[in-house]
Amino acid sequence: MSFGYDADRMVFPMQWGGGQQSRKGQAVDSNPNVCLTVYEQDSDDAAIWRSVVVMGELYEIPDDQTERAYASLAANAESLPISASGVFRSKMSNSGCSG
Repeated sequence: MSFGYDADRMVFPMQWGGGQQSRKGQAVDSNPNVCLTVYEQDSDDAAIWRSVVVMGELYEIPDDQTERAYASLAANAESLPISASGVFRSKMSNSGCSG
C-alpha cells in the first residue's frame, strides 16, 4: 500500500495492488470506515518513535482527481508508487487524532 497526504484538502490518497476482488477491496466494499496508523523511528535515536492515527471513510476518487492524488503519492513516497487498480482517499476525522 502506498499513501500520500494532501494538507490543502485534509485527505490521504492511497493505493494498493490486488484489485477490487482482493481481501482489501472486499473489506472496503463491506465497510468503508478505516483507521490508518503511520509510524517512524528516529534515525538518530532508535528509542524515539513518532506516530499518527487517522480515522475516516475510504472511497474511490473520481477520474478528474487522480492526477492530484498521484502527485501527493509521489511527493510523500520513499519509493515510487506501484501500479494499482485504483486510487482511493480517506477524509480525515479530527476526533481522537493528534499530530
